[in-house]
Amino acid sequence: MRTLAPTLLAAVAILALILAGCPSQRTEAPAPSGPQAPKTAPAATAPAAGDEYAVNPAPTTKQELTIGIAMTWGHPYWQNMITGFKDEAKEQGKKRGLKINVVFNNAEEDASKQISQCESLVAQQVAAVIMVPVQAEASVRAVWLVNDANIPVILVNRHLKDTTGHAQWVCYTGTDTYEGAKVSADLLVKALGGKGNIVELQQVLGSDPQIARTQALADVLKETPGVKLVSQQTFGANEDRAVGIMEDLLKAHPEVNGVYAHGDNAAIYALKACEAAKRTDIKIVGMGGSKDALALIRKGALVGTSYQQPYEEGRSGMRYAVAYLLGEKVKRNTPTPVLPVTKENASEYQGQF
Repeated sequence: MRTLAPTLLAAVAILALILAGCPSQRTEAPAPSGPQAPKTAPAATAPAAGDEYAVNPAPTTKQELTIGIAMTWGHPYWQNMITGFKDEAKEQGKKRGLKINVVFNNAEEDASKQISQCESLVAQQVAAVIMVPVQAEASVRAVWLVNDANIPVILVNRHLKDTTGHAQWVCYTGTDTYEGAKVSADLLVKALGGKGNIVELQQVLGSDPQIARTQALADVLKETPGVKLVSQQTFGANEDRAVGIMEDLLKAHPEVNGVYAHGDNAAIYALKACEAAKRTDIKIVGMGGSKDALALIRKGALVGTSYQQPYEEGRSGMRYAVAYLLGEKVKRNTPTPVLPVTKENASEYQGQF
């Protein structure tokens, strides 16, 4: 057998080193730190995003189901949603002859805590996880954890923004946040007569509602050049902070005559600051349809709000979770209608929180 000359062997070695150092034409971005994206989509989670319906390929035959809820629950809005989850679980259990247990964890609007929530739910071997994502991107990692355990995920109220394409969920049900925010923005622009200077009070930055609500306002203002956005501030759902921010805004921008608030609570906090400054000329809109906001709208203190239904969101999320587990066809996207409320029709609404 003829052997290779030393010079040829050296050339082959050099070529191998060169090829090893060259990147391939197709590379994948590294996954974010923390829980890693599942290598394959779990069998019992969502089909391709373009499909209109989801069907569980491995329906359960168990007579007792435990469903985990991963969400924040401090605000009355979430408390009302939790009541919806519980009531629907009881109704579904009675209707289907099942025992349905519901396990709740509080993420406190912290994405890292939501990841810990999901770790706990997976350890408890729940049959499904219903999630209200804390943040559109960061909460994707929590979904990965559940996906790895082959547990189906139902999203309620907030969407996820998955840039990896790895996260899997069965369906979404809840408020169309963008359309609801657009309702409130339209109410404000109309109240101002198409002219004015406004401020935007935002809640949790990076969350799906904040992103959608900010975008909705921007889109409405594109069509209304007479209304100018002079400042955006984040108050983080804290009353004292929100009142203080609004007080500072009134001093820095005395020309302000409108407030676009991410939530009825923020609208009420802004109203307190405006009343203290004797600025009753300022038009304020909220979002949600809380009982307190509706009372102020009836009095004319607030311009209006977009009416949401957290109790129905909770019931819908639980209903879809049970149906999917039992092998029934589930619609992948079911928005809950959001309606405009002003002084003219506020008496027709009682508020769900």
